[in-house]
Amino acid sequence: MLFHKKHTGRCLAALALCGLFAMQNPTAPAMAAQETLRIENQNFYRSDGTQITGAVAKGVTISKYQNQAGPIDWAAMKADGVTFAMIRVAYMDSEEPYLKEDPYFKENIAGALQNGIRVGVFYYTRALDENTVRQEAQFVLDKIKDYPISYPVAYDVESKYLMDNGKTPQELANHVNIFCKAIADAGYRPMLYGNNEWLTKHIDLSQIPYDIWYARYGTNGDFVNRKIWQFTETGTVAGITGNVCLEVSYYDYPELANAAASKTYTVGSSNSGGPGVNMQTSGQTQATPTAGQSSDGQTGPGTKAGGVVQTSTSPTPAAGQDESQLAKSPSES
Repeated sequence: MLFHKKHTGRCLAALALCGLFAMQNPTAPAMAAQETLRIENQNFYRSDGTQITGAVAKGVTISKYQNQAGPIDWAAMKADGVTFAMIRVAYMDSEEPYLKEDPYFKENIAGALQNGIRVGVFYYTRALDENTVRQEAQFVLDKIKDYPISYPVAYDVESKYLMDNGKTPQELANHVNIFCKAIADAGYRPMLYGNNEWLTKHIDLSQIPYDIWYARYGTNGDFVNRKIWQFTETGTVAGITGNVCLEVSYYDYPELANAAASKTYTVGSSNSGGPGVNMQTSGQTQATPTAGQSSDGQTGPGTKAGGVVQTSTSPTPAAGQDESQLAKSPSES
């Protein structure tokens, strides 16, 4: 993605960075030291030797920027220990049609699945009203219905466009819940993607009970309801040219799905404990967690509910501004 001159370093989108470094010049020195994730005896270690306690799977974030940097060798990636990929399915653009599939989505999801890499997807929004959010959810469901999605379907709201249009933390929380409920009702595991800045300042997490895909670099991954941690945007794995975001999952989502299927599990139902809650092998009913509380023992900052959810109508995006030019919030607070 393109830089805005007034934004440097941390004032870049977490997901945009994942593609930006690879897209520009893969042979140029990285802005930060490249990180690796090593798996040894089922333990996960970062480049500095730090163990990521509780991690169960190694993953990457993939969008068109990785493809534009060079061909992706999914077999080599699998051999390097990658077992899941969060692949961008679509995004909201500024030109009609506003909802657009990532141009490499089909190629990427086919490459991952053909090489035994589990797949989740994410969608990047700039929706300003509830009706648009519902259209987005249906658009994503139509795109993924023919694929075995075993990791979450994530919603990314980190757009400066939303802030420029006055969206409140309560409104964004409402949008997240509308999208995630539609995804859950269709039988998938919904998830909210966000960096620390957005999750603590721009979205009212106390209203959101769904799993969190947490982006924060140079620190630990503890956060309320965190199930996947994106710990670097300057990662490196075999099979990808240049930098890529690296993730760890703390939940074996395919196993959760298998266990759920044997219990006629419906994602988001009270019988399963609701979104973001691990399955019980006994099949006992769990209470849906209070929104904003951690279901896995992790602690982290949160926001308190307040104010009335407002609604508005989505205007046509500003002329000349497309998805590749958006500046989001800082990836670190």
